[in-house]
Amino acid sequence: MIYITGDNQLYGLGGNPAGILQQSTKDELNSTYMNVVTEPVLLMENVVYAKCGYSSVILLTGNKDVYVLGNKDYVSFSDNTFYEPQKVMENAKYVTSFLNTYAVIDEDDNLWTWGDNRLGQCGAGFFSAQIQTPWKVMEHVQCVWMGSVSFNSAQQVQAQDNLIVLTTDGDFYGCGEGIGTQKEIGGINDLDTVQEVVASETLQKISIQEFIPLSVSLKDVELLWSEETLKQFLDDNKVDYTVGNTDEGNYRLYSANKNMWVFIFDDQGQLAVIESTKCDEMCKDMLKEGDTLEKVIECYGSGYEQYDLGWGYFIVAYEGEDYDIQIGIYSDDGCARFSKFRKGFKI
Repeated sequence: MIYITGDNQLYGLGGNPAGILQQSTKDELNSTYMNVVTEPVLLMENVVYAKCGYSSVILLTGNKDVYVLGNKDYVSFSDNTFYEPQKVMENAKYVTSFLNTYAVIDEDDNLWTWGDNRLGQCGAGFFSAQIQTPWKVMEHVQCVWMGSVSFNSAQQVQAQDNLIVLTTDGDFYGCGEGIGTQKEIGGINDLDTVQEVVASETLQKISIQEFIPLSVSLKDVELLWSEETLKQFLDDNKVDYTVGNTDEGNYRLYSANKNMWVFIFDDQGQLAVIESTKCDEMCKDMLKEGDTLEKVIECYGSGYEQYDLGWGYFIVAYEGEDYDIQIGIYSDDGCARFSKFRKGFKI
C-alpha cells in the first residue's frame, strides 16, 4: 500500500519484493515470501502522484520527473534484491502502470511506454519480452489507462493486459490482449504457464458504445419454455448470455443480463427454474436486493420453510399453486437471490 501526505511525501508499507519499499529484508519465514514491512516508510518527497505495479512503484514529482521504485522487470516475491530509485524521464504530467508495464504522458501530450511487452501492451508495433527504456508510441494524448479491459461483445474476451488511450481529439485507441489484429502469440499468465492468445502490438482505434438498457424485461420469460424458445427470446432482444450446466452437471443452465438472471432446464428440456439476483419481479415486483426477512414476510406472509446453509446464509421457501418460491437471504446483507421453481422440481 502507498499513500501521499498533504505535504507531498510518499509512504508505503506491506509487501517489499525487490526492495520496492527501500528496506532491506529479514531472514525469517514471514519475510521469505512477501518481505513484509509493517510500519509506513518514507519513500520519496515532493511526489504528486504514484501508482503500484507488480513489484514496483512509478511516481511523478512536483518537478515533473518520473521515477520507478523496485524492479521494472518481473521478479518473484521472494526476490531480496535491493534496487535504488531510478529516474526514468523528465517533463511529464501523468504516469500509470499495470503489472510490469509503464506509461507516461509528457508535457507535449506525447505517450511513452516501456516494460513487459509480450502481449503487445506497450503499443510499440512489435512483441518483445521487455522494452528497457521509454518508447514514444503516440502523440496528442489526453489520458491513458492500463489493466484488464472488459468488452461489450457477444464473444467472451478474457483480456488480462491492455493499454487504452484517449486522444485530444476524443478518439479511443487500444492494444494488448484481445484487441485488434487477431495475431496469436505465446503469452504468460500469473501462474507462469504458456498460453496462446489473441493480441495487438499496435494501437488500434476502438469504439466505445453507449450502454443501451434492455428493451424487454426478463420477467416475461415463463416456466416450461423450451431451451430453443428461451434462446430465440434472448437473441431477438439482444440479451447477453452464457450457457453451461449446474454444479452437479446434470441440468442445462443459462446466465443472462450480466449474470443477474439464471434459467435452469430439467432433463425433459423444459424451463424449471427462473432466478434473479436483483428483484422478485418474476413474482410480485415488491422485493429487491438487500431487503430484510421482515420485508419478505410482509410481502409473502409467514407460511414458509427456512433452510440454513451456513455462513450466515439461509433460504425461505414458499409453496404456491403452480410454482414454488425460494428467497436466499444473508443475515447481514439481506435478500440476495429470488427463485421461481416449477412445482415439484428440485436441483
